[in-house]
Amino acid sequence: MPDEVIWLTYDGLAERLGIEKESARQRARRGLWARRKDNLGRITVAVPADLLESQTEALRDTPTEALQDPLPDALHEAAENRYLNRYVEKIEQALEVAQERAEALERERDEARDEAVTAEKARAAVAAQLDALNAVLAVERERVTDERRRADERVVVEQQRVEEWKAVADRFAAQAEALAARPTGLFAFFRRRA
Repeated sequence: MPDEVIWLTYDGLAERLGIEKESARQRARRGLWARRKDNLGRITVAVPADLLESQTEALRDTPTEALQDPLPDALHEAAENRYLNRYVEKIEQALEVAQERAEALERERDEARDEAVTAEKARAAVAAQLDALNAVLAVERERVTDERRRADERVVVEQQRVEEWKAVADRFAAQAEALAARPTGLFAFFRRRA
């Protein structure tokens, strides 16, 4: 019957199929066989009966020398090769991940280096602008100092002129007072003659 199943533990399945326990577990997983716990708490799987029958027939047809060693040397070597191949694949995958990470780090390092070069160029440009502005500032300070000095000189000259004009004004004022103190008119004319 195609729907007949036999419930076996993984150990029992491995023994019946002549494979390792882990291989039996993988086979049950791939076959999507039902699982359940027995009364002792062990996991059992529903193995199709026709699979076990075909396996039993294959064992009956096998010579007795092959039955003494369930896995002949070639199968041992194949199993070892599969194991080594899987191990090499894992190492290669880890190496690829490490290489990708290294490449990413190198890209980040190169980007950081480029940013540093750009920042250094910007700093140099700002420093050059600052130097130019300092030179302009020094020239402007010199010009302002010269302007102040000239303005101070003009102030001194103007103060001297003011003083001179005050002196002239004082002389005119003294002359005017002297003239005002003199008698004027015909009477003064005759008095002066006398």
